[in-house]
Amino acid sequence: MIVIAFSGVAGSGKTTLVRSLVQRLPDSSSLFSDDYTPVAIGWPLYRHLELSASDMLQKWFDEECPADGYGSWPKLVDDLQSLRDGRTIFTPVYAQEGGEQEIRAAKYLFLEDCWAHRSEMHGLVDHYVHIHVPLDIALARFIQRQIGQKADIPALLALYQDQNHRYCRVVNEPRNHHDLVLDGMKSVNDLASDVIKWMDAVCLKSPISGWDGCETK
Repeated sequence: MIVIAFSGVAGSGKTTLVRSLVQRLPDSSSLFSDDYTPVAIGWPLYRHLELSASDMLQKWFDEECPADGYGSWPKLVDDLQSLRDGRTIFTPVYAQEGGEQEIRAAKYLFLEDCWAHRSEMHGLVDHYVHIHVPLDIALARFIQRQIGQKADIPALLALYQDQNHRYCRVVNEPRNHHDLVLDGMKSVNDLASDVIKWMDAVCLKSPISGWDGCETK
């Protein structure tokens, strides 16, 4: 199994792109970190430092998200390891309706997780793809999506203010560990094509399935 993680701020189009790729590529599946409840740690690594919450977040990102720096997703890590071992999993589905979802191991797993480079995921992700988009566009997309779910718009706007706006800037920033950075202003079809072209450069093509294998870093 080759695991490709997709990162980007809320509204960058991660979910839409991942679902498009699963539809276009044979023998692939998807996994979404929003389906899992994190275990809050509360900054034990930086508690002794006189830093604001936003500064601690910046430091956590800069240090490649050490496991004891902010939060942990142990169930997601276990499920990802199970898939890599060829075992079927059932997701807990935290943020979406519909109950647990069965996911079978496939050649390619597209993981939506903006923090997939955190240390607890090391060795489980083969490639990192980042979607970069202007924050005002991301905010507009985010609000448009939430309006349909009758969410509290003033509360959502607060996510992009003060220290949470700092969070968005940090998450939206391309970093050295990203193997591919996408222009989030493109259409989902163009983005999916860009990913497939990139995969073609690092994967061995098969005339039967279209994809045979990928070289890891």
